[in-house]
Amino acid sequence: GQWEANPLTVTGVVGEQVTFTCSHSFASSNTKYFCKETCEHEDVLIRSETKPAFSKGRYRIWDGGNTFNVTITDLKVTDTGMYRCAIDRLGLDTYTAVRLIVTHGEFNPYPAWEVIT
Repeated sequence: GQWEANPLTVTGVVGEQVTFTCSHSFASSNTKYFCKETCEHEDVLIRSETKPAFSKGRYRIWDGGNTFNVTITDLKVTDTGMYRCAIDRLGLDTYTAVRLIVTHGEFNPYPAWEVIT
């Protein structure tokens, strides 16, 4: 189970990268992880494990104790969606919901998945 903190909205551009910071109280020695949608085991994209900095595919995580940074490189339109920055805890894990919106460019005010007629 998980307990949610305040949500975060992040916007990025196709082909570029985004980095954002997730903050949690009393999490300095806990494992951090980043996952998509419901955060089941197969949804976990990257974990901090025992290293403060770790990369896996297009994802990077840097564990700074009570805060950690997540970077997603080479953004794709299909990356748009809901994610979670989570902390492994005894009992319920805590997480921050992250809404990622990927656009086609800085001059396009609409998300790439939104069709304007």
